[in-house]
Amino acid sequence: MIEICEPFNNIDILTESIYQYTEIQNVITLESSHNKWIVEMDNNNRNIDKSHYLIIDTLSHEAFFHWVAECAIYLPLFTILKRKYPTLKLYLKAFKTYKKIFCDFFHINQSDIVYNLVPSNICIFPMPISSLNINTIDDRWKQQVDYLIHELTLKCADNPKNIQSILLPRQNKENFKNNDRTYNTTDIHNNIQNSNGIILNTDEIVDLNDQINTVNSSVNVILTGGSPYFMNGLFCKNSHIIVLDAFVVDQINMFIKLKYIHNKICMHNQVFFINRKKGNIFYYNDIKRYLRT
Repeated sequence: MIEICEPFNNIDILTESIYQYTEIQNVITLESSHNKWIVEMDNNNRNIDKSHYLIIDTLSHEAFFHWVAECAIYLPLFTILKRKYPTLKLYLKAFKTYKKIFCDFFHINQSDIVYNLVPSNICIFPMPISSLNINTIDDRWKQQVDYLIHELTLKCADNPKNIQSILLPRQNKENFKNNDRTYNTTDIHNNIQNSNGIILNTDEIVDLNDQINTVNSSVNVILTGGSPYFMNGLFCKNSHIIVLDAFVVDQINMFIKLKYIHNKICMHNQVFFINRKKGNIFYYNDIKRYLRT
């Protein structure tokens, strides 16, 4: 049994570009806490024919933005390592549609994604610095997040603002059950639709490029708090972002990595937070003064 955690004592640390990782042979089981990998190995395995795996899924992999900020930041590393190890596979703990969509974006073939390990292996573990729950921030994580944002928005830098307003209703698919929320945005929905705005149901997205380009093209972006803000806010530039539910302000003040993401969003946009009302009902009158015309 070995624990990979800071300080990184007695572990060979390898570097590729802005990423640091370690390689462990013959992994039988692996677990992750917020700031460590816990790995059990078969020390009696002498087979020299090894399968290579990149391990990225953290403890919170079933929560969408946790997965993006903690795990998806290592999808570019897969591309780098694939040149070094042509048979490399990406190991994920479980299938999620959002994982597939991000892997598709980074041109990772579904045939290169696995959910089980063969016993004779070399497993590659990124250094565990990415957990949003651990309230420290590493400059390497900042670089990795910045690069992810760069890659996600590279193709839409010059998109025209040809959509006046867009509403992203709270998604229902694959929400993390321990932190799920419901919002009534019917009144906003009706007003946006009646004024030739767009309703973007992200549950129906199959190509991340479509979501990025649509959100980036809107003058006003209306969405709910939590993951929808932290993710889609990164796609926005020169927009008014109206966040339904101000609990995000507490998250930003509490967690340093979320504050970093929020500050990245605010560099290019104006952000407005709307307090929730009884029954989590939000009305168009709550937001119209923040809409840019």
